[in-house]
Amino acid sequence: MKLRFFMFSFTIFFVCGLSSNARKKREKSASSQVTSRRQHHQQQLLSGREGRPSFLWRIEREPPAYFYGTIHVPYTKVWPQIPTNSKDALTSSDKVVFELDLTDEETMTSLNDCQLLEEGRRLSDVLPPEMMRRLADHIARVKMLIPDWLTDEQKRKGFSADMIYEMTIHEWERKKPIWVNFILQSLTRSETRSRHLPWLDLFLTQQAADTNRQEVASIESAQEQCTTLDGLDAQLAVYALNRTLNLVEEQRKRSGEEGGGGKIDVEAHIINHFIHKYNTLQLTDVDLNFASALAIESNNMTSSDDDVTERIDEYFKVNMNLKRSERMSERVQTLLEREKKKQIVFVFGVGHFLGADSVIEIMGRTGRYNITRMPARFRSRRASSPGNHRKRAWHERHHDGDDDVTISSSSLPPTRSQAEWRRYLFNDHPDDEGNGSGRLRTQSPILLLLFITAVSFVFS
Repeated sequence: MKLRFFMFSFTIFFVCGLSSNARKKREKSASSQVTSRRQHHQQQLLSGREGRPSFLWRIEREPPAYFYGTIHVPYTKVWPQIPTNSKDALTSSDKVVFELDLTDEETMTSLNDCQLLEEGRRLSDVLPPEMMRRLADHIARVKMLIPDWLTDEQKRKGFSADMIYEMTIHEWERKKPIWVNFILQSLTRSETRSRHLPWLDLFLTQQAADTNRQEVASIESAQEQCTTLDGLDAQLAVYALNRTLNLVEEQRKRSGEEGGGGKIDVEAHIINHFIHKYNTLQLTDVDLNFASALAIESNNMTSSDDDVTERIDEYFKVNMNLKRSERMSERVQTLLEREKKKQIVFVFGVGHFLGADSVIEIMGRTGRYNITRMPARFRSRRASSPGNHRKRAWHERHHDGDDDVTISSSSLPPTRSQAEWRRYLFNDHPDDEGNGSGRLRTQSPILLLLFITAVSFVFS
């Protein structure tokens, strides 16, 4: 019915030739209606969340330390809904420890290098010829769609279709199959339209670094994360890439048949489901266990795929989740002992804090730590310490403390333009003609691919 209404309106618009003034009034009215619906939806989200278990855990000591669980999505999708006491911990701590320090250029270079095949080898040396042909064909087709996917905001900030293409797909023919798999998953309309937005982890890193008062550190090295991905059997990596290619080809055909121009985006639908769960504080380890099942279902996998799929799933459960949580736990304990006078917040994927064998469970089993999951609080507290004064610089101005307040997109921190991100992340200053040193093209894909991965990685 909605599609019929849209096509009817579309026909009337062009056949009847609405006047400019009428069109502007219509657009303004439609915009107001969309804003009203969005505000009503946000109010519904906020209602009833006060006191629910949040994704903030307090480690009892003086000063306290905290764990905070993130999901790797654009910050605008979740930041307005994060409880005030979680924001307090994030912004008032002396030290913020992330999985990786995304402001460190050595880290970014290492992540870039680990994506590439051995010197002299190309993806065509690894994939069957027919699969390579299909992959190149799909990428070429998506390239033609990108101009239609760009938003007006992206265009105003200087993002072009060619720039988005290079940021996402740069040197894909030299990358390992596992990384090409991630690229393929990111070549969607929804992902393209959020390219200019930092993911929550990068946003928090940016804010901590910009205060010049919070120390930023990492719990892992880039090489450790790369080694985990490289450890997947080569044949399994090719298999996974082929499954993803089958899915995106099918999505592309369906969207073409329906005139959607690539609007069908199954993975985005799944991720949006978990974003909703996260924002409403209803995400549990049970939901995370179903993430793989949902992804498999959306990929139309058959029983003949079960064995291979289970092997891939088991590999990442053990290596991306369990072993990393054990390593993180050991390093968290070392850091807590070494820096007893600092208030520290550890910011990891929320999957590391939920369920059995999580960081919380592993540390709890030592008997040395009292860790409490904090109830969500949405009322701002007045600053009473230097830490809180620091917090107010960028936290309180985006949340006015009313439990039922609707936080509009205009109240969010301004997003950076392409040139601003270049200067911030890589000290890469454009020349007189607006061209950078070229490092952004080489390293920018890492910022995207670090978070745009398989559904299970959204929480890790």
